[in-house]
Amino acid sequence: MTRRPRIAAWFAALVLAAGTLAVLGLRELSADAERVEERLRSQSVSAARAVSESFESVARALEPDGVEGLAINTSAEGVWPSERASAAPQSGPTPFHRSQIDALEREGALDELRRKLDEHAERADAPGLAAWALSTRAAIELNAGDATQARAALERLVAEHPSSVDERGLRRALVARWQLNRLEGIEPAALAALVRELIDERAAFEPGSLAILTEEALAALCERDANACAELRALDSNRRFARALRSSWRSGISNWLASGAPGGRAWFELERDPLLGDSEREFALLRATQNTSGYEVVALRGAALARAALERPELGAWRDLGLGAGIVDAGGRRVAGLELELDADTVVERLPPPFDVYSVRARSLDIESARREARTRFWIIAGVSALALLASAIAAWLGIRALEREARAAHQREQFVAAVTHELKAPLASIRLLAELLEQGGVSEAKVREFGARTVSEADRLSRLISSVLEMARLDREAAPREREEVLVRQLALDTLRQFEPLALEKHVAVKLHPCDESLRVLASRDALGSALFELLTNATKYGAASDIEVQIEPRGDRVVLAVLDRGPGVASSDSERIFEPFQRLGDELTREQPGVGLGLALVRKVAESHGGTARHVARDGGGSRFEIELPSASKEHS
Repeated sequence: MTRRPRIAAWFAALVLAAGTLAVLGLRELSADAERVEERLRSQSVSAARAVSESFESVARALEPDGVEGLAINTSAEGVWPSERASAAPQSGPTPFHRSQIDALEREGALDELRRKLDEHAERADAPGLAAWALSTRAAIELNAGDATQARAALERLVAEHPSSVDERGLRRALVARWQLNRLEGIEPAALAALVRELIDERAAFEPGSLAILTEEALAALCERDANACAELRALDSNRRFARALRSSWRSGISNWLASGAPGGRAWFELERDPLLGDSEREFALLRATQNTSGYEVVALRGAALARAALERPELGAWRDLGLGAGIVDAGGRRVAGLELELDADTVVERLPPPFDVYSVRARSLDIESARREARTRFWIIAGVSALALLASAIAAWLGIRALEREARAAHQREQFVAAVTHELKAPLASIRLLAELLEQGGVSEAKVREFGARTVSEADRLSRLISSVLEMARLDREAAPREREEVLVRQLALDTLRQFEPLALEKHVAVKLHPCDESLRVLASRDALGSALFELLTNATKYGAASDIEVQIEPRGDRVVLAVLDRGPGVASSDSERIFEPFQRLGDELTREQPGVGLGLALVRKVAESHGGTARHVARDGGGSRFEIELPSASKEHS
């Protein structure tokens, strides 16, 4: 027992060491994650500064000529170069013409409808009416599914009326050419020429229908010719920028020039294109240079500067490091680059004047994945540490349990040795004493017989002790008895009681067998089962307080119960299982009055289990004990 505290201390030290290492490892992981986040934030700051420097560099490189060479000469003739005025609508169809055609269409008189439209198409004196008739004829033929007739009408409209416009001011020829493209799929070069004309048309005015038509044509061109698409999109963007600049002229730029363009440059927010969202707000940095004929204004387009700054190759290294950047206006709306949320991981740096209307936002795009990776590592290490601690605790518990079992086994061995020594010495001493008396002679014949009987009794006691030890060893080696037969339980009980009768008389106890079914049988080893019953009877005489002993045999389902009952002091519920363990005896071996080595009840349980049954102790109402052997009936064994 002295080893137990020492081993427990070693196990406690092991658990403490594992816990300490786990805590240190987790703290190091947390510190490492913080260092990674700090490094990524530092890189974000450097990336924001690099974007700011790139913006200034692009602005200085483009300032002499402006973005895409956009320069406005504010001469005395006007602040804008002359532009093509949109063509005024020519005389078109009257309400009478429209109602006439609508009526024929509703009636389904297609032949008459075609004849009337052909008549109108021949009106050289009314080109607007003729163009409308050809456009309507093409639409009717398309609805009727006659692509050939529709194509002929559209080609005639393009050839004969290139300048005719509708009531919206939109040239019918442009619409007809787009419809021909959808019907025939014209060559990319011809489609590019059509897109360029549409863009030129938008330079003067921009009805919604023209904008939609231009975007559709551009999208079709992009599917066929990427280079031409990119060139024309840039042209369209520049034209829209020019229109926005012209619209903003009246709202402040002209006043700035009239006051002498103080500072030589200024930022102006341009009028927003109604077809674009807030993310496409435009700011122009205007630089005014006075010449002999007035002012020359060179415009630096803010969004173009931002995009050019973010596309510089110097920033490629930052992108390779997983850093993203975007440029926003004063309202936080994206101008170019990535749209980054403003949070604790996003670095913000305002551009220097005169570009301070913009700010740079930069952040590591890998910071969230780095956090997830750090959290994953943390929880993996935490889980492994927890498992290690659990394993250490379980190992400590198992080790202590093993030590307890070893100590208990050692204690049982000590008890066994003490009991066996006592059990062997007592009969041997009696036998020796009786033998010495007989050897001295002078003993009467009655005494000789008495001494002989006592010698036989002590020898039987020794024999039973040795048999119990040998039987216990045999049952430990063998799972079941080697020889079994059908045993009538009542007859077995009667035979055992006859063998037990001398001991019962010696102990002055009476044994009563309750009436039972004489046909109850079990498949068992007769000797083993008889020995188990004998052990129960012996146990009752030892601890039954000289009370009468009862034996009951009863069926319980498909099993048979053989029970021995007494009215002794009984067994505490906490010891009901312990008493069936080998060498277990309540009390101290050196002070216990009753003889024995603690193998009797252990043998009973071993015999019961070897026959597929159980042995148990049940406290009786009113005091005393009931010891049961429950075995499968013979009918159950054969089924």
